[in-house]
Amino acid sequence: MKMNLDYLLDSVWEHLALLRVYTKKRGEKPDFEGGLILRQGATVEHVCHVIHRTIAQAFKYALVW
Repeated sequence: MKMNLDYLLDSVWEHLALLRVYTKKRGEKPDFEGGLILRQGATVEHVCHVIHRTIAQAFKYALVW
């Protein structure tokens, strides 16, 4: 039964084109407890708006991997 629920959850995420993004501070390990849920194709600017609506104005750069 659990396998069917896992498949359903994966299918929903794929159908809705969602992905989970983790942030981290430089020199620290990422926090995999939380994360931001975004649509595929989201930009760094979108991530800034999810965190706080005014952060994009002061944002300089991001390291993405």
